Amino acid sequence: MSDTNQKSEGTQAAPRPVRTPPYVSFKSLMTLFEELKTNGIPPQIDRSVLRRFSGGLGAQLVMAMKSLGLIDDGNRPTTNGERVIRAFGTDEFKPLFRAVLESGCYPFLDSLDLQTATPSMFADAFKATGAKEDVLRKCRTFYLHAAQFAGVPIGPRIAKGGHVPSGNSNGRRKKEKPPRKPIEEVVETHTKPHQTTQHGSFGDRLLDKFPPFNPSWPPEIQTKWFEGYERLLAMGGKGNGGNS
Repeated sequence: MSDTNQKSEGTQAAPRPVRTPPYVSFKSLMTLFEELKTNGIPPQIDRSVLRRFSGGLGAQLVMAMKSLGLIDDGNRPTTNGERVIRAFGTDEFKPLFRAVLESGCYPFLDSLDLQTATPSMFADAFKATGAKEDVLRKCRTFYLHAAQFAGVPIGPRIAKGGHVPSGNSNGRRKKEKPPRKPIEEVVETHTKPHQTTQHGSFGDRLLDKFPPFNPSWPPEIQTKWFEGYERLLAMGGKGNGGNS
């Protein structure tokens, strides 16, 4: 009996883990491509090459390039990676980048028809990576931007609803806060002299004691003044129901 037959009768090998796809911003990856194209492709993509990016962002960019097969596990540019970077800014770049997206770095999408699938099906496919939902959301966002750029056909359902909320939301929408008045309107109102009268409302008399706004204050003082002003407005609104 051959080794092949013995393996088929035995326990099947565990499936290979799927590498987490890129979850950095698509714009940041394009910025890195531009930098490498302009200054030359180094033998290794290390921290000294990523000085313009923060430490966390630089690490995400390295992981993204590994996932896309543009650098190897030693952070050395692959032949395909060099070809893609050299094509950046030319007419060849988009078709090459599309080939990268379709070359196997998203194996869990192979059986999914992206033109007819629902946003939930799209989101469920990414769960094959085993990453947490906050990371998966960024993975889906990257893919949608990258696919749109490269011309990968995406159906309107996924294009419009690819950012699927987590199951903990229970369909509840956050209560929206009432819009703030423009600060220019508040400043103009409060810098005018107050006319305090005996018959003024509680809110008016309370606001009369608030220091006038000074446009020359530092920004942090202006912010604190504005927040304090809003609190006094709220107190004045409650006080209007009382005795004047």
